[in-house]
Amino acid sequence: DVLDLSKIEAGRMSIVVEEVEVAGLLKSVEALFAPLAQGKGVAISCSVHPAVPKTIFSAGDRVKQILRNFVSNAVKFVETGSIELLAEPPDEKYWQALRGDEALAAEAERRPQEFIVFAVRDTGIGIPEERQQAIFEAFRQADGTTSRRYGGTGLGLSIVSNFAALLGGGVGLWSTVAEGSTFFALLPIVSEEHTSALIAAPTAQQLRQIEPVDGTFAEETVVAITEITTNSEETEARPAGWGDGRRLLVVDDDVRNTYALTIALEAEGFVVVAAGNGRDALDTLDKDTSFSAVLMDIMMPEMDGYEAMRILRADSRFAALPVLALTARTQEEDRAACFEAGATDFIAKPIDHDQLLSCLSAALTRLETL
Repeated sequence: DVLDLSKIEAGRMSIVVEEVEVAGLLKSVEALFAPLAQGKGVAISCSVHPAVPKTIFSAGDRVKQILRNFVSNAVKFVETGSIELLAEPPDEKYWQALRGDEALAAEAERRPQEFIVFAVRDTGIGIPEERQQAIFEAFRQADGTTSRRYGGTGLGLSIVSNFAALLGGGVGLWSTVAEGSTFFALLPIVSEEHTSALIAAPTAQQLRQIEPVDGTFAEETVVAITEITTNSEETEARPAGWGDGRRLLVVDDDVRNTYALTIALEAEGFVVVAAGNGRDALDTLDKDTSFSAVLMDIMMPEMDGYEAMRILRADSRFAALPVLALTARTQEEDRAACFEAGATDFIAKPIDHDQLLSCLSAALTRLETL
């Protein structure tokens, strides 16, 4: 906690935005604390309001850390009763209880559909009203005496407050002594701001530029980028826009990889279409034979890259279509399996930007000479 707080204050806290499954996030935190709660005879559960979207785009690890802090405090201060993790749309009780951010409260009131609330409700000892705001400050607790019964550093809620702010949101609570407390974080459904010095989160406008396949990737597709390494000294000289509008099909079940490749390839002038597995890729190619090349991930659900390439090569329309196999499995037998299935070339993950472009350039050049 001390390290996290110092990183935040120094502006060095890395926040990477990704697609987060709301129900799965709550269930994972519930499972983490279930043994502690059950050991005290306290019931713990989670609930997702039906109006909440199934996924949001935020820093999943930081949202989870916010919930962990809330639940950790609840387990500590609840002797009997229950703890409930909630994901809900914001309403009046939340924006009125939001701590110290009138602009955010007004924004949530105007556009509640753009926000989500993660809350933890307990039947614990409660917090006196005069101490409810101070507990979000570093090294402050509801029990300010030197002989605190419940222990702790008093840093957790300060960290929570800072994380929520980094994600474009805020925190708040309401509580009644001897009845319980509700702590919450109000966050945007799509967070476009973070402080990572390594990775810049794309904007919603950039997301709209990804061409969807059967609705799999749409405006809300992804705001996380998997790093593609670049060595500028070894970059092969290519004319700007050498892709010249040629169409590429990127096949990968991880939307972070898809988005990273899309950004890199569109910068070279290519038009990128995405598919989430081998079966989707084959359906797309069957309907549209204008693609210049395919970038095929290997390990995917429903139909992996091996099977997709075999079926593709059995179709005379695609016998010469360049297919670059992308995989983190880099043993010699893995390379051999890719070529046996019909790959034109093999690229190991994490993908080197220069190698990708060199292999693609070579494959397209060979295609043009046939």
